Amino acid sequence: MTRQTTRQLLDEYLDNELSPAQRAEIEALLRQNPNASALAEKMKRERALRLAALAAFNPATDDAEAAAVRMIGSMQDAANSPVARIGPSVWLKRFGTIAAGLIILAGAFTVGRITAPETVRTFEITHVIDRTTHLVTYTADGEHKTQSFASATEAQEFVEQLELKHAIGTALASIDQPGNF
Repeated sequence: MTRQTTRQLLDEYLDNELSPAQRAEIEALLRQNPNASALAEKMKRERALRLAALAAFNPATDDAEAAAVRMIGSMQDAANSPVARIGPSVWLKRFGTIAAGLIILAGAFTVGRITAPETVRTFEITHVIDRTTHLVTYTADGEHKTQSFASATEAQEFVEQLELKHAIGTALASIDQPGNF
């Protein structure tokens, strides 16, 4: 039997909640086991102390009635008082708070737009090497690159892919046909 089970059974024994067979079993345990017997005596003393403490706290009838009247009165006052005041000053404070928040948000957005680096990308297709090679020279985010193509159509398709890849709405692109230097 574990200590917790023993303690629970002793509680039930002291409360007279056990069947006669269980009660006889616990009494036999108390006679045979000195630890269980000591635990039962300790539990009896604790119960006696609790009863004495509760008996000392026995307010007079007049005191109890006066406390009950005060408690009921305060509950009625709380029940009759308004939950919240909603008046012009409350609405003005709410509106002011919302307006201030919107002004701060708009200011932060404006500062962000002003200080953001410019992300314009330019693409230029030029014909440089003999009359069959087309070079695409492009600058994206400050990086300068060049790529060669055999036809102007391939060069134009590459520029379109770059525009899609970099999500550019309008790109500056000029195509020089072979022979137009």
